[in-house]
Amino acid sequence: MHLILDSYSNPGISLLWKRHGLSIMEQLVPNEFFFTTGDTPLEKLVEREIWSGWKKIILIGTPNTIRRGFNTLMQASYECRSTLEIGFWPLHLKSVVSCISQSSFYLKPFLQVFKSGHTLHVDVMKVQFLAPELETKYFWNDFEINSTLKKTIKDNQVFKGKQKRSDKKLHS
Repeated sequence: MHLILDSYSNPGISLLWKRHGLSIMEQLVPNEFFFTTGDTPLEKLVEREIWSGWKKIILIGTPNTIRRGFNTLMQASYECRSTLEIGFWPLHLKSVVSCISQSSFYLKPFLQVFKSGHTLHVDVMKVQFLAPELETKYFWNDFEINSTLKKTIKDNQVFKGKQKRSDKKLHS
């Protein structure tokens, strides 16, 4: 597993890593992690990871980062995409501040979702349009994952469009 953190587009990601990096590493046990820079943009990192044969990537950044990473992924061949597991963790400025101010225990439910490797099938739309030249972009219907810890029950809710699925499991 590789982590890609878009700290260039969102400096708050660096602060999140300084505060919770060790906990994230302990929970996910990635082989490597990479930060975006001016010289190493997100698209270049995602392409390099796809072509290097890694099968599991987690992308952490702003919602715009996630869209850019997703479009880069969709530009790869079907053969590359079909064997790849990719996790997206979009963090708005408000959620980054919230994560930084919390203890590492706060992140545990989010990290468990990535570690367990659950997948959600989403409908992807391909749009081609003319700007100065022909461009292709990919979109998916928004979905949201809310994960919270309660005293003895872990409650994960997944929203995809207007559908809702709730999984309640006893927390040990």
